[in-house]
Amino acid sequence: GQTGSGKTFSMQGTKQDPGIYYRTLDELFKVITDRGSEWSYQLSASLLEIYCDEIRDLLAPKVEGKAPKKLQIRQTAQGISVKDLIDTPVSSPEEVAAVLER
Repeated sequence: GQTGSGKTFSMQGTKQDPGIYYRTLDELFKVITDRGSEWSYQLSASLLEIYCDEIRDLLAPKVEGKAPKKLQIRQTAQGISVKDLIDTPVSSPEEVAAVLER
């Protein structure tokens, strides 16, 4: 979408008026809690950007003077993945929020 059209606000919102990310995460963790011991979950978060046909890992540490590693999308029998993408375990909406705010 066009610059300044409100995409970031719609997705992130504010503390007083959470956006789509945070409302969805709250609902996801509510469902996990409601199901109790019936199910077992392991959640993780990754954050990537595709810009000008390049994939960047937004959680990768920045190294001064060194270009970020170029990542590639791969399709295997298990599905689609991005090789070497950082995957951070999370267990609450607050932990996901911390990953998004890095």
